[in-house]
Amino acid sequence: MHAIDNSTGSYAFAYAGDPAWHKLGKQVDPNQSLEQWQIDAGMLFAIERRPLLFPVTNEHGQRVPRNLDNLFAHVRNDTQQCIGTGSKKFNLVQPREILEFFRNIVSDSRYTIETVGVLDGGARYWALAKANIDITLGNSGRDKIAPYLMLMTANDGSSKTRGQLTFIRVVCKNTMQQALDARGEFGFSISHASKFDPIKMQRELGLLDNGIEKYASDVDDLTQARWTTKDTAAFFASLYVKRDETGKITNEKHAERTVNKLMSLFQTGPGAQFETANGTAFGAVNAVTRFVDYDTKAHTDENRFDSSQFGIGAQLKALAMSRALELVRA
Repeated sequence: MHAIDNSTGSYAFAYAGDPAWHKLGKQVDPNQSLEQWQIDAGMLFAIERRPLLFPVTNEHGQRVPRNLDNLFAHVRNDTQQCIGTGSKKFNLVQPREILEFFRNIVSDSRYTIETVGVLDGGARYWALAKANIDITLGNSGRDKIAPYLMLMTANDGSSKTRGQLTFIRVVCKNTMQQALDARGEFGFSISHASKFDPIKMQRELGLLDNGIEKYASDVDDLTQARWTTKDTAAFFASLYVKRDETGKITNEKHAERTVNKLMSLFQTGPGAQFETANGTAFGAVNAVTRFVDYDTKAHTDENRFDSSQFGIGAQLKALAMSRALELVRA
């Protein structure tokens, strides 16, 4: 199950400030050391590469173990849980390395760490830090977006090590994301075929500064674009309606319920009455992010969090942003 890890008896999630919407984890001092963050987030473990064995029959008819030549188990050293497999060329990234990436940029006050956590029994982990600037929307100055930098990795091979900008609208705590682009303005990644180098990745932060500026420009365009009810409903349908190869809708009832819910959020959801969102393309995108973060059906709150930040939900939010921009700039 994709969820915040609790294999040691407590949720491996630490946060500074107000409780996260899923109400899990431990509240901590935002100014504490990286070492204390590692303790509070349940990241005091390492992933070890261990041989995989399979039974064979030797010349004496005895069953004996033999190593697989180029496949190893990735084992969490405290719980002894195997979280994945990989070859000799797979470069493991340790929990302490994810936090170590932030040491210099936290010490020079560019960012402040706000959340750190572990998923899938230790297979994936991340840290999220807030930039020391906000994006202000509209003439009133009431609507603000806070830029964040997230670094995460997956030692089960399900994902590269990624650093990515994400944005949180302050009034409603919705998380808004952009897809990674070829220029690296919204994030960067490194495959497990290469050794993780936090110093090298820190050099990419200049490009991310450009990404914050570009995101502010993109959102400004969305706040200026007026959309009718018909425009907005069509936008929502483009994200949620599924069709077969003949063009026939295959999820009509589900899509209709979803679009109706999104229209309600567009009209009356948190922050919907701000001049930046009321009847605008930005308001439509914000309705999608609200729905994904808080209202999408999920087995548990942990599952919804996982999807909204790292999985299908995160992809859908990025798609909503890019599609809205395409429409307003067409």
